Amino acid sequence: MAIAIIDTEGKVLISNGWQDICHLFHRKHPESCKNCTESDTVLSKGVAPGEFKLYKCKNGMWDIVTPIYVQGRHLANLYFGQFFFEGEQPDTQFFEEQAARYGFNRADYMQALRQVPFYSREQVAKVMSFYLRLARHISQLSHSNVVLSHNLKVKAGIIQAQKLQSMMLDQIKDRIVLSDLEGNITYTNQAVQEAMGYSKDELCRMRVHDFEHGHELDGTQDEIIRCTLINGSWHGEAKNITKDGNEIFMDIRTFRIDDDAGKPLALCGISSDITVRRLYIDLLRRQNEASRKLIEISRQLLNTKAMSIAATIDSCLLDLGEFMEVDRSYVFLIDESGITISNTNEWCRQGVEAQKDNLQKQDMRSAPAMIDELLKQNMVCIDDLSDLDSAWTEDRAVLAAQGIQALLAAPIVYEHEIMGFIGLDMVRAARHWDEVDFMLIQLTADLLAASLARG
Repeated sequence: MAIAIIDTEGKVLISNGWQDICHLFHRKHPESCKNCTESDTVLSKGVAPGEFKLYKCKNGMWDIVTPIYVQGRHLANLYFGQFFFEGEQPDTQFFEEQAARYGFNRADYMQALRQVPFYSREQVAKVMSFYLRLARHISQLSHSNVVLSHNLKVKAGIIQAQKLQSMMLDQIKDRIVLSDLEGNITYTNQAVQEAMGYSKDELCRMRVHDFEHGHELDGTQDEIIRCTLINGSWHGEAKNITKDGNEIFMDIRTFRIDDDAGKPLALCGISSDITVRRLYIDLLRRQNEASRKLIEISRQLLNTKAMSIAATIDSCLLDLGEFMEVDRSYVFLIDESGITISNTNEWCRQGVEAQKDNLQKQDMRSAPAMIDELLKQNMVCIDDLSDLDSAWTEDRAVLAAQGIQALLAAPIVYEHEIMGFIGLDMVRAARHWDEVDFMLIQLTADLLAASLARG
């Protein structure tokens, strides 16, 4: 089913899976496109948050719309549709007249009409239920992005204010490094020593090059020195390595210090830590990428037929596993007996041993602590298998036998009944799972539940 996010002025922001009759015909001709825009902006008005409106657009297609609100403001609408209902007979005369009116190639246009899918009202109701949750999630993510963006602006203002204050107080609070013209350190203030983990004596035996991470952002130390000598100053961001191996992001300003005759004597670098800001930016990027990946997975699962559901789940596990950079992704479903559970689908990264054949008709009590949590419809998050307490002794043995070091699992639940679970494994190393990981796996589990129930 086609999906799009369109702002309140009718501008298409994101679209996927559009039917040829809309994409290649209705949206291409200026007059028929006006019908689309009017349908997107006028016919879709008056829908309250959390509700849907089903309507037939002026070009003859059924569409469904639900609004997206951010901080109480109606910013866009989530559309899905471009279909007919099962049992409905499209008005071919209407479309033939439309082809003549707008100069469409009649044969191509009518062929595109025949390709428009038919859905039962039950299928449409299930899709509406899912996209209501998706619209709510997009609104929540957008609200989070607004808050984070505001925090970034506030933080940038605070950093600048602190920098000016530090300069007025002889630049004591920021991290200050003096070096000769070759980068040999001659002085550091206390802030540098605390941040980098070196003593003052250690730092004075080092060069600024020793701070380099190896993957510099705006320039290497040699490039920074050269630019400062030529231009008198430099400003940019760099990634440094502390004595204990931690990465920190720095906003750096350098200055050339000249004598009265204008001859360069030394170099001065004043820096502030922007690690938190960089982490915010990375989080925003991951949230946006995760939203796009969820749309792709939802399109695959909701459009698949019952006979091909297993292959579609395999494809989704591959997409999810590669996107989340895990070593193994899989689905377990409870067998008809309700006593055993089987690994029905699995994807493994190259070089990671598959476990599916070894995990058929497993006793539900083989990993009691984990299964208990899932049966309670709770997510299971294990950052490091070695940190599990004694209550997880049996589970730890089962998971360690599969080479698992970290695990994230979410229950697959339909109409309050658990059907199984989806899981992600880390084999190469432990992992700290974050809120983006939680959101992705839980919504994928919800999608799987709807698809499996439909099959």
